[in-house]
Amino acid sequence: MPSSRRLRSIAAAACLALSGLTLSAVTAQQAAAATDTSKIVSAARSQLGSDGCGIVDCSVEWCAEFSKWAWQQGGVDVTTLGATVTTFVNYGDANGTWHDPSGYTPQPGDAMIFGGPGFPTKASGGAHVGLVESVNSNGTITEIGGNQGHKVTEVTGTAASIETQLEGSSYSFLGYVSPLGVPAPTPPANAAASDSSWAVYNPNARVMSLFGLGSGGHLGFTNSLNGGASWSNWAEANGYWTLQGTPSAVYDPDAKATLLFARGSADGAMGISRSTNNAASWSNWTQVNPYWTNFKGDASAVYNSTTKRVTVFARGGDGRIGYTQSTNGGVSWTNWAEVNAYWNNFSGDPHVIFNPTTNRMTVFARGGDGRIGYTQSTNDGASWSNWAEVNAYWNNFSGDPHIVLNPTTNRMTVFARGGDGRICYTQSTNDGASWSNWAEVNAYWNNFSGDPRPVYNPHTKTISLLARGGDGRIGYTQSTNDGASWSNWNEANAYWNNFTGDPTPVYDPDTTQNTAFALGSGGHMGYTQSNSNGWTNWSEVNAYWTLIGS
Repeated sequence: MPSSRRLRSIAAAACLALSGLTLSAVTAQQAAAATDTSKIVSAARSQLGSDGCGIVDCSVEWCAEFSKWAWQQGGVDVTTLGATVTTFVNYGDANGTWHDPSGYTPQPGDAMIFGGPGFPTKASGGAHVGLVESVNSNGTITEIGGNQGHKVTEVTGTAASIETQLEGSSYSFLGYVSPLGVPAPTPPANAAASDSSWAVYNPNARVMSLFGLGSGGHLGFTNSLNGGASWSNWAEANGYWTLQGTPSAVYDPDAKATLLFARGSADGAMGISRSTNNAASWSNWTQVNPYWTNFKGDASAVYNSTTKRVTVFARGGDGRIGYTQSTNGGVSWTNWAEVNAYWNNFSGDPHVIFNPTTNRMTVFARGGDGRIGYTQSTNDGASWSNWAEVNAYWNNFSGDPHIVLNPTTNRMTVFARGGDGRICYTQSTNDGASWSNWAEVNAYWNNFSGDPRPVYNPHTKTISLLARGGDGRIGYTQSTNDGASWSNWNEANAYWNNFTGDPTPVYDPDTTQNTAFALGSGGHMGYTQSNSNGWTNWSEVNAYWTLIGS
């Protein structure tokens, strides 16, 4: 990519109008056959060190021609691509595959668009295009491109530093363009997209399990083996303990065990019951470990798919957040330990999410002063960062935070209920290193009495958020652009409308539906499922028990 590229600026500019006319006749989504990005990368690598003359016209600035040629080797329809960088920018805009640098995880085969003298911005068309060869574990990218020093070369660095290495500080990174026809990235196996709750899905047996607290402290469960079409009768998980609070469950796919946690009614000890037969029956309740016993808050559990370890968090009687871990499917546990002592007077329960891409656990909790704090571990709980406030834009929260992770973009979104009954959210596109200001989801409803619960549907790429209004109705709002904007709050449906408990949703990958549960009046547990029109009518899970809590 010689500096003489700028000599071609006039010719490139002349091509812009022509390329624009060409694209105007193209539909928003070009017909795309299956694209094989490995072939794109392999083809580009095969030319490393060459002058490009064997595959493109190397008598002119040929970076775009080289990237076009590599895409074509991977099966991409390159009809609308030409000799200018602008044609790649237009391709991305026309087909919805342009990605700004922030909030997107690049994929091998993506085009990288750089700005430079004469073409410094996306609007001006860009000055250079290369390809993502690989995305490295330390966050750097290896780029491969044509006409880089008159040859095909590769450069490794951050996206912002790659072009600087080639041309100097006058160049900048503008964004990525993905080719059509690439299958959506598959989320890492067994990665939960939201924090644990009292409903859990077992993907091995395709069992959805739901838990609720009956009278006398008896914890019941019911299962659906057909995507929620029908449910087993409520049955007691086991009668060895009587319990209080809200249970939490997590599925361990390596041990093929569902782990259920709840607080004992006698001394606040944290108990565990396990099922290794797809939730058909449960072991006796046992204490996770006796190192802490007087828990005032409910558990949040997470499974690390890399280390195959389950970590459980809970709030102690003195307001400290503790955690314990198991590497054998919940058979034994480490002693409870304080996450860290930087904050220690929590009034809300902890909630945790694991990012399998970065192997980072992030725990959120509401402090005694109404602020939302978080702490992180990059070594599976061996050590923790100091608690820090997510941000100070709102600071008088009355509800607990709940989290959703988009496994494709790696964007974390945290929701919480403010002291004025409004539901707000904040986001991080860099795995918790920084956060956007808290903002109201939308103001269409604003007097919520319950905490919001999110769920991510990878089939529709939609975040759905449910919460209980001050009048007992369950409302929902959705975002199809990863939280950039939200639909107005609407009632999930009006078939039931006097709920006494907060909703919890779970995603079923086999039916690609969300199922939401909530406790209605009279102790009846209702559920509704997402469909193309919103949500089905609320139905009772079954009438075998009446419940006092979820």
